[in-house]
Amino acid sequence: AGNGSGGTWVDKEIPVGAINSINTVFILAHIPVLGSDYVFLSGQLQDGGGVDYTLVGSTISFNIPPNTGEQLLVSYRR
Repeated sequence: AGNGSGGTWVDKEIPVGAINSINTVFILAHIPVLGSDYVFLSGQLQDGGGVDYTLVGSTISFNIPPNTGEQLLVSYRR
C-alpha cells in the first residue's frame, strides 16, 4: 500500500463475513474512497453499483451469496 492522490491503498483485504453460500454481507476494515473499490471473487473482478454488489460505507452486499470455498479479496483507497 502506498500514498497517492486519493489516499492510501489497501491491497487484497479479506473482508469480515462468512463465505458459506448463504451470507451476502461483508465488512471492510475502512471506508473506501468513492469509486476506488476493486472486489475480486475467486479471481474475477466483480461489477459494483448493484450489478454484482453494492458498497455502502464499509459494507459490501452481494446480490448472490458467494459459494463456500470461494475467495473474496478487496483492494481500495482509504
